Amino acid sequence: MEKFETALQDLEEIGKPYDQTMAKINFLTNVQDDEYKIVKENLEMNDDKTYHDCLIEIRRKSISIENERKNRPNPRRSNRQKSTAKINKLKKRMGDHYVEPSK
Repeated sequence: MEKFETALQDLEEIGKPYDQTMAKINFLTNVQDDEYKIVKENLEMNDDKTYHDCLIEIRRKSISIENERKNRPNPRRSNRQKSTAKINKLKKRMGDHYVEPSK
């Protein structure tokens, strides 16, 4: 996104602004991640949405995706925590008789 925005700004600075409709089309065409598919399709079908509207919506979706990824439980971690809890329970119950299993 940053490279595309920089290129658009460079064109603007040299007096050759890029058509905003083409900017919208090219920008959305280059969003390849399937997690953006629905947002992308909605933006492509809505002629009232500008290139800048697309930038905002894609950034919002990006934030949403990152938050979902952060909040997604890590199955490996939770299984490891369960195993550790079970081992600690066994150690407590068996006391000196507990023997660490070989790996």
